Amino acid sequence: MNKDTNGKNMANITDISRGVVKYKDKTGALIVDYKGTKLMEMIKIPLKKKSKELCSNVMEQFNEVVRKPESTYEDIEVVRLRSEKALDGWQELKYIDEENESFLKEWGRIVNN
Repeated sequence: MNKDTNGKNMANITDISRGVVKYKDKTGALIVDYKGTKLMEMIKIPLKKKSKELCSNVMEQFNEVVRKPESTYEDIEVVRLRSEKALDGWQELKYIDEENESFLKEWGRIVNN
């Protein structure tokens, strides 16, 4: 999360139950964005792209471990679980356009704690 010169988060969810997101734009103006719709429009494409890249990288790591003859069952199981989590995350982002409340709630939980 980007921080300002005082070390505070540049974007915060101030009222999770109502989805009130406050952030500063490029000029430093404070934006109050109900349900995070403006913010989601700005971040959804880069977020989907980055998630796909991460998922692809994790899947490549999985394939590398599986191909190594010296890989143990435990080695394979660790990368398999990582691959599943990455794939689940990437698939969840398919629905970010229709339903962003769960995304905002999770973001609020992480940022505000």
